[in-house]
Amino acid sequence: MSVILLANVGLRDVCHLGQSVDPARAGGEVLLKDFPNTGRDLTIPMLLPMVEYVLENHPKLLVILYGTDQPVDTPASERNRDTLHLAGIAKRILDTQLSGRACQAQVRLIHGRNPYMYDEMLIHFREQLGRPDIPLAVGDCCYVGVTGGIPAANTGLMLAAIERAGKDCRVLYLPRGDSRPVQLDIGRQLRDNISKQVLSEWLRSRGFVEALRLMKGMDIPRWVTAVVEQAVARYQFDFESAWRILEEVAIPSSADSPGARDACRRLANDLPDLRSGELSALMQECYYNADMAFARGEYASFLGVCFRFQESLLRCMVEEAYPGISTRVSNRKRDRERWVESLQNHSGLFIFLQSEQVNGERLKWEDCSGRTMEAIVRYTWEGQEVLLGAVRLSQFRSAFDRLRKLNSLAQLRNKSVIAHDFEGVSEQRIKSTYENSGGNETPLDDMAGALKALGITVRESPFEMAARLALTGLD
Repeated sequence: MSVILLANVGLRDVCHLGQSVDPARAGGEVLLKDFPNTGRDLTIPMLLPMVEYVLENHPKLLVILYGTDQPVDTPASERNRDTLHLAGIAKRILDTQLSGRACQAQVRLIHGRNPYMYDEMLIHFREQLGRPDIPLAVGDCCYVGVTGGIPAANTGLMLAAIERAGKDCRVLYLPRGDSRPVQLDIGRQLRDNISKQVLSEWLRSRGFVEALRLMKGMDIPRWVTAVVEQAVARYQFDFESAWRILEEVAIPSSADSPGARDACRRLANDLPDLRSGELSALMQECYYNADMAFARGEYASFLGVCFRFQESLLRCMVEEAYPGISTRVSNRKRDRERWVESLQNHSGLFIFLQSEQVNGERLKWEDCSGRTMEAIVRYTWEGQEVLLGAVRLSQFRSAFDRLRKLNSLAQLRNKSVIAHDFEGVSEQRIKSTYENSGGNETPLDDMAGALKALGITVRESPFEMAARLALTGLD
């Protein structure tokens, strides 16, 4: 496979007897037609060193030379500077002087666009380098010579080539008076700058998975990548991995970054409680997770976390009001027997549950379900037993009222792909359903309100903290 060298031919790229060809269009045409006689007096002092440079490292080379050819209605002062014939001369010189080497030269013309307009040149070269007759694909090595040619054309060619070939595009420049070109770092700088801009946007929108993919191969501090990795793990409720990444990678590798180590340690503060399954910590995490899912437009996941939150907060309330009742019930027979026994130990509550109905049918209190736990919590103020102090009872009722509002989303969840059907879920459907049920706030507001009513602090989201911390590491 040939390596490609792309170059715009400029007014100084072809010399006749050591001087530039002027006027370029007419003068170049005469010299090209009489090349057998004029060729010995023609040189390409900037192009030839770049071709030789590339051939030092690659055995086979395709040189594509771009010349300008403006329409006939272009002002004569501009059209006389067209380099189509100079490009032809440069090709003939390369064919002659490198005839024994694996170097092929082609001429392509810039038609139909103003070569002095930067945006038009970028569009032109994007089209050119996407053509099937130009063998340039992502991952192919190519060089761009930017010494000659019009600045707008050089810029368009360079940017289009960098877009096309990525990290395998190398930019060559021949300093005045030198005989050997140098490789410029423009391509890497542009790619890194663009990548960092895109990465910053992903982090601001809490797109940690997408950000992590983009980080591969970028020159980013290890602790920054680790902060993003732990956010990905935490979003999946993989608290063990999040803890390990922070403790073994992010915290140790952030020692040289002022403030970063303390910030990494703060990210890990609540992970011990989450790893041990502490319910109030898990409730906070459900809220943070739901908030992130909604912000990212993952509405089915949002509904799933909402109902996990609702059920788990009810569990917290049940176990606080009745220390002898454990809501950690599996489908094993012995667990279900213990559940029934624990309810029977509270005679007033047991009688209450047996009389409860849901949609005209008896409550299946034998199941440790959300409906059963709602009834148990209601009994704390509807029953005859005094289980809680007046203040705590008021807090329970406030939290319960908030949680009941989430039931309006039950049908959306049940018909979605995360439950029993394939109906779509959208932000508008969630909002309108919630509003039509009489809710004055959003589901997230009621989730936060329920937590606060029970005295569970809603702090800044760990995902917001991780995104902000990672962004500081990109500066």
